[in-house]
Amino acid sequence: MNLKQVSKWFLLICSLLFTLSACLPAEDAPVAVPVKASGAAAYNLGAVTRGTLVQTKRVTVDYRPLSENNYSFTLDGIFYDGISAAAGDIVEEGEVLARLDKSAVNGRVANAEFDLRLAQAAADMYAGTDSAEASRKRRNLAQEKLDAVRSEAELYELRAVSGGLVTFAKSVTPQKVSRKGEIIFTVANGEPQYRVGSADSGYFTAGESYTLNLDGSEYTAIAREEGGAIYFTPELDVETPPARGSIVLTLERSDNALIVPGKAVKRGSDGGDVVYVLNSAGLREAITVETGLTVGGNTEIKNGLNEGDEIIVG
Repeated sequence: MNLKQVSKWFLLICSLLFTLSACLPAEDAPVAVPVKASGAAAYNLGAVTRGTLVQTKRVTVDYRPLSENNYSFTLDGIFYDGISAAAGDIVEEGEVLARLDKSAVNGRVANAEFDLRLAQAAADMYAGTDSAEASRKRRNLAQEKLDAVRSEAELYELRAVSGGLVTFAKSVTPQKVSRKGEIIFTVANGEPQYRVGSADSGYFTAGESYTLNLDGSEYTAIAREEGGAIYFTPELDVETPPARGSIVLTLERSDNALIVPGKAVKRGSDGGDVVYVLNSAGLREAITVETGLTVGGNTEIKNGLNEGDEIIVG
């Protein structure tokens, strides 16, 4: 065997050894030991604190007058001449609220006045004569006619029968005509009242005093029950009573209470309330608690925790 053949066999044996070594099982790499994550790092923690919880309810009250007068024309089909009042105005007794076009009736008034003057002149001329009685009757008839047409002319105006606040005014234009019985104005009379809705009346006790907030000002008034509804009559210092106000009621209050964020309280497997804490091993553990008020995202804890206890919030 020559040198060239020896080299060839050597390379073949080396290649075979390399291939066989690749097929041998490799030594297992060391496996890292699992490390338990810190409980404090895994959860958002909070503490049990003390404070005051107050449960309130805001009740709306609506303006209601002691009495109201509705105004409408008794004439039909007459063009409007003008509206003199608007909602929110304060009107006086006898003030004109609206007028209809009086041109036609004014002509009849002028004619009746002229007829009366003629009849009066005739009565004066025939005084003391045989025609005096007939002249006097004609004058009286002319006076009655004038009085009747003047009374008719009064129907062309709506006047306030008493002073008060205009709470409703219909929008009309000179192009529109009157409709008999159509309400044009509503005027509230007497002291202003504020009514509690029937759904909230049960929160109030007649005879007790409450604070009303009306347009940012506070007024104290006594609750009065009438027809199953609650009314207040505050002494207002404004001409136009606000249309709406409110009363804030304290339904329940808990002072020096143990408080946790409401989202920390969960429903337990038995249907009760639980709060989760981290035990000494750093694991989550459920604590059964008795809860009270929940106000503004905070919940009262009556039993199960102590002030300063660390809890899982989220």
